[in-house]
Order: sequence, then structure tokens, then C-alpha cells
Amino acid sequence: MGLDLHTPTAHFRAGSYSGVQAVRAAIIAATYWHLRENPPCNPDMEDLEEAGWQNDQAEFCIGALENEEFDPLPDGEALFRKYAGGHFPDAINYGAFRDSRVLAETTDPVLKGMAVWCDHSDCDGTHSPGEALDSLAALENVAARADRIGVSPVERAYWYGLRDFYRGAVERREFIRFR
Repeated sequence: MGLDLHTPTAHFRAGSYSGVQAVRAAIIAATYWHLRENPPCNPDMEDLEEAGWQNDQAEFCIGALENEEFDPLPDGEALFRKYAGGHFPDAINYGAFRDSRVLAETTDPVLKGMAVWCDHSDCDGTHSPGEALDSLAALENVAARADRIGVSPVERAYWYGLRDFYRGAVERREFIRFR
């Protein structure tokens, strides 16, 4: 048993259900690292508010990984290394995705894509072409960061395969079904 992704023209084996939890954790950790390195650019915010907003977004990511520490906020690269290698999270806090002010107000495509990919139904979920495009931003971020830390060839092939599956679905404007 596990999660398979299907379009009318392609298939990708995402892994066992517990393995998909590790994938979610790695995507969350990569998004956290991205946010720590790339403060949001919103011309409507004052500088001090901008720094607070960046922390809100980073803390949102940490809050989605149960049992990760907030104080001090962890190093982004170290957190990604932990999960990109297949470390299984204690749990994903799905409640963090629901009614989140951070997600409602963000313009960051990587953060939006992370939320779309991580908060889907494993059984009969779907991603529309638009949701696939959002998810692709997060998967592009993961693939780039996996290269930066030098993951194993097997892990690299997985991340690139998942990214390329989404890229193809976006290019063909196909729905993705989870089974």
C-alpha cells in the first residue's frame, strides 16, 4: 500500500504512506529554509513588520512539523538535511494548514505550493492544473536544495522524478489523481 500519482498520460509512485509523510516533512523543511533565506518582498509592509512576517511564515512551517523546536528557530539547512534523507517526522500537524492567516496572506509561491502538496487526501485526492502549478514551485525548491546538500543518487532521482511528474502535468494541463 502506498500513494500513487496518476494523470491521463503519466504515473509516479510516491511511496508508502509513511514514506509520503517523510516527503511532506522534507517539503516543509525545504520551504522553511527558503523562507529563512528569502525574506518576503511586500512594498506595503514596514521593515519591522516585514521581519515579523518572515518569522510568522517560518514559525508556521515549524508548527506543521510536530515536535520541532521554535526557540531558537532551527537552521534551515540542518532541518532539511534531517528530512530529505528520509527521517520520519513524529507527525504532520494538518491543523496548521486550516484557517491559517499565514497561508491566506502569503504571496510566496513556494509556501503556497508546500501547503497545497502537503495538505491533500492520500486516498482519493486530486490536484487541479492550478494546484499542480502551485505544488511545482515547492518541488522546484526541494530539488534545488537537494542538490545543494548533495543527497544520495537515489534520493536525488526521487525528488527530480516527482518534480518532473508535476512539471509534465502542468505543461499538459492535466489533473493529478492520488490513489
